[in-house]
Amino acid sequence: MDTSDSITVIEHPMLTQEYAIYTPPIAEFFNVICEWIDNKVPGGYVYGMSRLGKSRAIKFWMRLLIQERYQGRVAFFHMHYRHHERPSELLFLGELLSALENIFETHGTKSEKFKRAINHMCTRAQNLKTNYVMLMIDEAQFMHEQEYQCVMV
Repeated sequence: MDTSDSITVIEHPMLTQEYAIYTPPIAEFFNVICEWIDNKVPGGYVYGMSRLGKSRAIKFWMRLLIQERYQGRVAFFHMHYRHHERPSELLFLGELLSALENIFETHGTKSEKFKRAINHMCTRAQNLKTNYVMLMIDEAQFMHEQEYQCVMV
């Protein structure tokens, strides 16, 4: 008789830090984002002291809240920027493709990656029957100019 039954351990979100509680600052943050969406602002920058929950709000709440409020009329994408000592548009575009859930096609030239990223976002918007695409880049303040130029289309 085999007594080595495997037990699956599921860790509580409190232990893994994979949660965010909806707070008044998150509601305020979301209201600012909604103003930008409603006014078709082409870009914005959210700032605040560190450790206040901006990244957690983006990771755990923004997609859900935007979906709820706009009922699929906004194609929302989120990327967490990783700082690199040597900035590279090629590396940045590969990471952008991964963030866009296009992880199977992260190879290619800068131009090919850029086209795939744009096509992926446009296809998602088209499938939602909208022309509004929102890309939220967490930690974007660490981006280098050449990486920033990639998203200034």
